[in-house]
Amino acid sequence: MAIQRTEMFLAQLQKIEHNPLLVEKLCNDELAFLRQAYEVKDEAINGVYAGLRVYLNAIARYRKAIYDYDNTHIARTYFKMTEIDSLHKANQDQTAKMRGLSDTDSTISNIDGYIELSVKLCNATSYADNILGIAALTGRRVSEVAYFSTFNHCDKEAFNRLYNQYGIDECDGLLVENLAKKENYEMKDRRLKHNESFVNQVIIPVLYDADYILQAIEDLRCKKSFDSHTQFHNQASKELSKRVKKHYDEFLGRCASHDLRKAYCRIVFDYYADMPEKAVLDFYSVILAQNSPGNYAKFSCE
Repeated sequence: MAIQRTEMFLAQLQKIEHNPLLVEKLCNDELAFLRQAYEVKDEAINGVYAGLRVYLNAIARYRKAIYDYDNTHIARTYFKMTEIDSLHKANQDQTAKMRGLSDTDSTISNIDGYIELSVKLCNATSYADNILGIAALTGRRVSEVAYFSTFNHCDKEAFNRLYNQYGIDECDGLLVENLAKKENYEMKDRRLKHNESFVNQVIIPVLYDADYILQAIEDLRCKKSFDSHTQFHNQASKELSKRVKKHYDEFLGRCASHDLRKAYCRIVFDYYADMPEKAVLDFYSVILAQNSPGNYAKFSCE
């Protein structure tokens, strides 16, 4: 069952919007459903409230759907995070900020085994395994692997111009277009809004043969396709969360899909780049196409 059901919610809202009390009840019921579906916890473990982040993201999507329907609708008054949600979010964000300012706190064990597993997952039966394997080898977001992005061979000279200055000349590269950003999640196709400040493509080093990865992506898209980011989130997020722990906890410790992106950064830096440690964040900003990569400095390598 899909977790988010905004279309059903809007249909119900239209039937009762003349009655504010019924609107408030509908909003409260839907919030309760989402909180239960995402298994939100009110006790933090290491500063993290389980399920809170995805629950708040879901609230934001519902609020956007209400706004698109009627930007002055009273439902937006009721469909929002509670004071306790807001407090928990602030505490979690502060913990994440402090963790980002600290030294790396996790170690990637058995790099060869990590890459071998990722290569194997690229051709596994499960599309979720395919997504994780490709994400681990490319450092791209799981949503980009599954839906948003287009992957192609990059121009070798362009790759060398970009990466030779970092001492990288022994690995394959790919051109990735249509990068996923939160402001693009609600778009119904892969044509992104024009934004001068938004980098829409990146040339990246990859951790395995480029031809193999491209074939795996082509096979994945034939096996499983998504019409929108919301559909991808609803259909795949729980399975990805379950499988990333099953496959990668051995190498990364307790982890989430986004940790594959962090591990990729560290492996590329340690095994391919020839730069001092103080340059690590500058290098991450290049391979991730992000201006603020500080929260990716999680791992060290054995």
